[in-house]
Amino acid sequence: MQRNMIALTILTLIILPIASASLVGDLWSEFTGQATSEEVGLKINVTGGNAPTVEILEGTITDVSAGLNEAPSLTTVSLAVKITDQEGLGNINDSTIWAVFTKSGEETRSISCIRDNPKDTEYSKTFNCNVEMFWWDSPGTWRINASAADINNNYAENTSITFNVGATAGFTAYPEEIIWAAINPGATDETAINWLVLNNTGNIDRALQVNATNLLGETDNTKILLANDFSIDINAGCAGTGMSHLAYTPIAGANLPRGDFRLNDLSTGQEELFFCLNRVGQDITEQTYSTNQEGSWTVKIA
Repeated sequence: MQRNMIALTILTLIILPIASASLVGDLWSEFTGQATSEEVGLKINVTGGNAPTVEILEGTITDVSAGLNEAPSLTTVSLAVKITDQEGLGNINDSTIWAVFTKSGEETRSISCIRDNPKDTEYSKTFNCNVEMFWWDSPGTWRINASAADINNNYAENTSITFNVGATAGFTAYPEEIIWAAINPGATDETAINWLVLNNTGNIDRALQVNATNLLGETDNTKILLANDFSIDINAGCAGTGMSHLAYTPIAGANLPRGDFRLNDLSTGQEELFFCLNRVGQDITEQTYSTNQEGSWTVKIA
């Protein structure tokens, strides 16, 4: 009997869908003890719309193919980007417009762009971007990444445009005078009491060469310290490269790398040159010897 009752109950549930809605609800409540309806609060967030589009206006990009400014001046590379959003100007988030310059192995250069209101259209805004590049930024191809987002954080970027940075060669050197203390006739391996520090003001690594002149006596110019009796090294001492009279001589191991010489670590963007008088003639007399008559020594990058 119990089994028949169970079977009847199941049969009743099977045929219920053809009954009225109110009957189904009443029976469901009767069988389950649960209410047939309940009010439920739902929080609904809809982030809609498409991301804006980003266009880099090529004709506005500063031409730096001839090179960057020498130190200490920076170079401003300007460009314009147009941000378009079919949902209207108000959907563009002006604070998210960035221009970023990248090149493998190089420091990233970037700037937040400023809106150029007069160039707005119904669906587009134009922004000006003035990115500063440093004198040591390497020559070659750099890529522009221009990006934007809308007020719903839909993000877009454009990395399709590149530009070329040219090579810039330049340097400074100090002090302007190399000095020896008193020397004696016949002396050997006399080092100068100061040395030359060179700063690379361009964006390429350079080797160094020196053109040497003879040093003539300022009182008796028949007494001479020969250019060939001097040497220059990248380290203190007298084991460096021998000079040749009135000829540019490459200094062994000397390299003036690009970099921020303002660090003043005697490595980044810098090179040092040390001077030695390897031999002094026996006929040298007591007086000052200088480059006044034959001309200064010349250092050049190559």
